[in-house]
Amino acid sequence: MKIKAIIFDMDGLMFDTERLAQDIWLEYGRRSGYPIDEGLMAKLRGRNSAAIEALCYEALGADFPFKEAKKHCYDGIFDVMKKTGLPVKAGLYELLEHLKEKGVYSIALATSTDRTKAMTYLKNAGVNEYFDHMTCGDMVQESKPSPEIFLKTTEALGLEPASCLVLEDSSNGVIAAARAGCRVIMVPDMDAPSAETAALADAVAASLYEVPQLLHRWNVEDR
Repeated sequence: MKIKAIIFDMDGLMFDTERLAQDIWLEYGRRSGYPIDEGLMAKLRGRNSAAIEALCYEALGADFPFKEAKKHCYDGIFDVMKKTGLPVKAGLYELLEHLKEKGVYSIALATSTDRTKAMTYLKNAGVNEYFDHMTCGDMVQESKPSPEIFLKTTEALGLEPASCLVLEDSSNGVIAAARAGCRVIMVPDMDAPSAETAALADAVAASLYEVPQLLHRWNVEDR
C-alpha cells in the first residue's frame, strides 16, 4: 500500500533530548542517593509520563520523589533550550522541507511527551508549522509499546495504518508502530536495535537523511 502519511516520534528521533535527559536523571540520582542507572533509563525510553512514574516507583521504591525528579529534568532541558536552543537531529529540517515540498504526505507527531512540553520543543526548534496533527502522551491511556498512540493518530488522519510510515528511535516505539499495523523505520539513538526490533522494522536508517530515498523506493514499488 502506498505511503500517505509520515508519523514522527519526537525525543531521540527529532531532538537529541534522550541523551540530555539521561545525563540529568543520572546526575539527580547521584545527588539524591537513588540508584538511577543507564539500565533503568533504557526501560523508560519511549514511555509516557504515567508509565515512567510507575517504573520509577517499581525500581526505586514508593518513596522516590518522582515529581521533584521530573521537574528537575524538565528544568534542566529548558535551561539548555534557553541558552543554546534545542539540539536537533541531523537531517530533520531537510526531511520536513522535503515532505512539505512533495505535498502528498500528511505529517503527524506521535510522542510520549505531554502536549505542553512537546509544543514548547517544536516551537523552540521552529518546526511546529509542519505538523498536520499531534498525538501526545497525555492524550492516550496506554504507553508505548501499546499501539494506542499510533492507532489514534492514523484514525485522526483518516488513514489505514498500513498507509502510514512511523519514524522511531526506541524499541518501545518500533514495537508499538508494528503492533498498530504501520510501516516503520527505526533511526537508532541511544540503543542499537535488538533482534526483535530489527525484525519488526521495515528498515533501520543511520539518520533521517536516508528517509526520502526509502520513501521514494517504496512508493515506486507500490505503484
